[in-house]
Amino acid sequence: MHSHNTLKRSTQMPQDIQWMMAINHLLLGLFFLTLLTIGVVWMSQRPFFNIATIKINGDLLRNNMATIHANVSPHFNGKQANFFTLDLAKSRAAFENLSWVRQALVRKVWPNTVHVTLFEHQPIAFWQASGRDDLLVNEQGEVFEANTGDVDDDALPIFKAPIASTPEHAQSMLSMYQSLAPVARALPASIHILHLNDRGSWSIKLDNDALIELGRGQPEAVVSRATRFVKTIQKIQHSNGEDFTFADLRYPNGYAVRFRDLPTLAAVSDAYAENSPTIPLNSPKPQ
Repeated sequence: MHSHNTLKRSTQMPQDIQWMMAINHLLLGLFFLTLLTIGVVWMSQRPFFNIATIKINGDLLRNNMATIHANVSPHFNGKQANFFTLDLAKSRAAFENLSWVRQALVRKVWPNTVHVTLFEHQPIAFWQASGRDDLLVNEQGEVFEANTGDVDDDALPIFKAPIASTPEHAQSMLSMYQSLAPVARALPASIHILHLNDRGSWSIKLDNDALIELGRGQPEAVVSRATRFVKTIQKIQHSNGEDFTFADLRYPNGYAVRFRDLPTLAAVSDAYAENSPTIPLNSPKPQ
C-alpha cells in the first residue's frame, strides 16, 4: 500500500509545469479569440452588411414615403448603419420623431434589411392649454404636437384644459367627452368645446352655440346630471318647440335655462313632466 502511493506521487507533473501549461492554454485561447474578434469586425465592416433596404409598414394617413425618407435617411448613413452596429433604440427614436408618429417598431432582418412598422396618432380633439393651439389629443388620451392644419376638415372638438394641466387631465377629459357625447347627441347636437376650468368645474358648448354649465363632482355625477337635464329639455322641446341657448345645471333642485325666444332665465325642474317649466329654485346660488 505504501509503495503504491509512492509510485502515484512520482508520476504527478511538477506544479510549475502545470502552471506553465495552463498559461499556454490561456494565451492560445486569447489568441484565437482575438483572431475571431478581428474576423468578426472585419466581416461586419464589409459593404454587404450595410443597410440597403428599409421596409415600412403601417396605416399611414399623415405621412408619406418621401417625408419619411427625407427625415430618417441620415440616420442610416455612415459607419454605424450596418446590420451589426445599427442601434435599434436610436433608430426607433428617429422614426418616432416624425410628425404624427406615435410608435415605431424596428427590427433587423439578415443580412442588410430593416423592417419598420409605424403607428400614427389618431386625433380625437384639439388641446388648448397654456396658450398653445398646436396640440391635439389622441385616442389613448395622450397630448401630442402636430400640424393642426392637417385636421381642419375633421371637425374635431376642442378640449380647453386648466392652465396648469397634466397628462391626467387629458385622460379625464377624453373619458368625460366619451361619456357626454352620446348624451349631447340626444338633443340632437354634438360637443364643440369641452371645458374644465381651474376650479374643476365642467362645461360644454354645443355645435348649435348652446352653452351648458355642468358643475363639479365625480365624473359619474356630472354625466348623470347632464343626462337628467337632456331628458327634461327634450320634454320641453317636444311640447312647445323651445330651443335653449344656455343652461346652468349647478343647482341642487333644477336648472336655470335661457330659451332662444326668451330674454331672461327660466327655472326648470327635473319634474317638468308633472309640473310647470318655470318652477322656482330653492337655492339662489349654483353649487
